[in-house]
Amino acid sequence: MSISSISSGAWRTQVGAALAAGRITDALSILREASSSTPGSADIWSALGAVALQSGELAEAESALRRCLGLLPGHVDARVNLASLLLSLGRTSEALGELKQAHQYDASHAGAWLLLARARLVLGDASGAERCLRQAESILPDLPAHALFQLAGVLQERKAFADAKPYYQRAIAKEPTSFLYRGNYADMLCSIGELDQGFSQHREVLSREPDRLRSHLALNLTLPGIHGDTKSLTEARDHYAAGLENLHERVEIFRRLPVTEIEMDIRWSNYLLAYHGQDDLDLQRRFSDFQSALLEGAGPTMKSRRAVAADAPIRIGFVSSFFYQCTVGWYFSSWIKDLDPTRFHAHIYSIGPVRDTLSESLAANGAFKQLHHLPLFRLAQTILADELDVLVFPELGLCPTTFTLACMRLAPVQCAGWGHPVTSGHGNVDLYFSSDLIEPPNAAAHYSERLVRLPGLGTRYPRPVNPEPVTRAQFNIPEKAPLALISQSLFKLHPDNDALYRRVREAAPGAHFLFFEDSFDRNTELFSSRLSAQGMVRSRDYTFLPRMSHARFLGINQLADVMLDTLHWSGGNTSLDALAMGLPVVTLPGAFMRGRQSLGMLNVLHCEGLAVDSPTRYVDFAASLLGDASSRDAWSARILAGAEQLFDQPGAPAALQSAIEAEVRRRRLEH
Repeated sequence: MSISSISSGAWRTQVGAALAAGRITDALSILREASSSTPGSADIWSALGAVALQSGELAEAESALRRCLGLLPGHVDARVNLASLLLSLGRTSEALGELKQAHQYDASHAGAWLLLARARLVLGDASGAERCLRQAESILPDLPAHALFQLAGVLQERKAFADAKPYYQRAIAKEPTSFLYRGNYADMLCSIGELDQGFSQHREVLSREPDRLRSHLALNLTLPGIHGDTKSLTEARDHYAAGLENLHERVEIFRRLPVTEIEMDIRWSNYLLAYHGQDDLDLQRRFSDFQSALLEGAGPTMKSRRAVAADAPIRIGFVSSFFYQCTVGWYFSSWIKDLDPTRFHAHIYSIGPVRDTLSESLAANGAFKQLHHLPLFRLAQTILADELDVLVFPELGLCPTTFTLACMRLAPVQCAGWGHPVTSGHGNVDLYFSSDLIEPPNAAAHYSERLVRLPGLGTRYPRPVNPEPVTRAQFNIPEKAPLALISQSLFKLHPDNDALYRRVREAAPGAHFLFFEDSFDRNTELFSSRLSAQGMVRSRDYTFLPRMSHARFLGINQLADVMLDTLHWSGGNTSLDALAMGLPVVTLPGAFMRGRQSLGMLNVLHCEGLAVDSPTRYVDFAASLLGDASSRDAWSARILAGAEQLFDQPGAPAALQSAIEAEVRRRRLEH
């Protein structure tokens, strides 16, 4: 907030002294009197608007700032403060208009660039925000702490972690007691595998604020992205389970925290549990119980149900951080796009910052709200205000915000989809939608929700098209070697897979393995050390491919000879991409749905023979395919011949609608 104009003269001196002493009410009284006695002074109105904004008197602030600009349109400080006020009220387009005019009067006003960065973040334009922050930095190298923190955040968003570090450190140096700055820095360090440094930062927080919830969550529940071996994985899981019990022991202490602190800190993602290959039901329930205990009496919740006719159109909401071109978007956009508008009125809540062509297409199918900038409880209140009949979380568990929202009762019926294919453990989530093809016979025992099996893939998945041609030379891949593609992200590769890769290499000594780099270099190197322990040599036996566009990824699938599916966590979107390109997928189905997705797809294609029943059979079959081009070609032709049965099938969205309709109408009749 700019109040730089309060610097000289009688009223300026008095206001400056009052503000320095923390007497903001006195400062307001002085300025009100000054504006009454000298109504033609733009500076007085600007100062009144700035101080009123600082004290939360927003109506008075807007009125005063507009009076100033009516007298002096080029008063840039007033225009920037007005833009700040408008942003705080959610009037983003108006704020942008004010900032555009501010730049016309003074393009070197650092505050205007900083505020424009904030507006860009509200709009989900992280790259635009970074450009604005860089421009402000060129004008004002010694940025204020909040701007350094914002710049660190946008760099972290685009995975420039090394660049983000010094900005976090500078922000913390300016405001060493800020939990927000130090806590986010600590979280980033943990996320990139620098656990000791991250934990050190969280302990520093607790030395100042012993009951800070976020740091207790981090120290008790953080899981590594990559495990060195099965033993370290088991130890990490045991630490997590013990950490949950530690948190439960302190729950009454946490319940006494200020509501605003609970709101800020309660979100947590435990999605890495699902890659351990074990039954997560009890741990998920225990974590849900902990969050629910803290939210009781603090978070918004549905107070009563609307009285409506049993056959009235259903108000259905979908909330996700991934309503854009990505796995979740491709999987579940049909759930929204295929809704019958005569039976359903859709509300779409996008709580992630990314917006693209898929987001825009979804916006044409209902009331689309971009809400990523809202704090947790305002987000919940926004959903509650729409008085939904049913709320659907397509990928419950991937995003900490949606996971916590689901702890609250925001609609009479709440449902999860298998975008994150493991139970939520939430008592407030009623139904879990999955695919009948991929669930094992005893699947219901794996869920706290009531399992609903949808036909086929459980969605109408569009067939990938138009791959970007790639060559081996582009990635320094040996020209003659048969290529075994492992498409999954490295953090999904359980250590149990490592020996299989060694055994396949030994059985097919000419083969070359293709993996993809992790977002974090440390994780890539840790996984590489696991392969080295199996006697595999980088470049000779395997190549790490860089992150790439989806089109280029499809080209890699065309280049490969076999996809080796992973134990415990099978391919979902990656298997669909492979099969769309005609690439044979060798899979060993697991005990839980998340290890059986490729099996379901192969069953649709009548290619069950690519699914094996033991590690030995996996090794033998994979090696035989890598060594026999004619066999690979035969499987590829068979896959492509049946692909029409796998993609763009309408049955699942229709079944989803029927299941939701039956549940909602049953509850309406009960009510």
